[in-house]
Amino acid sequence: MEIKVHTTINKPVSEVWEVMGNQFGHAHLWSSNFQTSKPGGEAKFEGIDYSHRDTTTPGSFWEECLGIQRQWSP
Repeated sequence: MEIKVHTTINKPVSEVWEVMGNQFGHAHLWSSNFQTSKPGGEAKFEGIDYSHRDTTTPGSFWEECLGIQRQWSP
């Protein structure tokens, strides 16, 4: 499976970096795809004090996108 998405952001680079770079660890604040987002790990880039983020998404978001049907059997 191959999925490609192209997005044009009509903003100055400094504004895009503020969100995509400096606020990347807290994506739940600016992206409706995430319920929570928590930065972690050792710093690897100058000006960013983390190297990864842990996020939670609503189950129905990916299930809907990928056509997944969840089964539950207690």
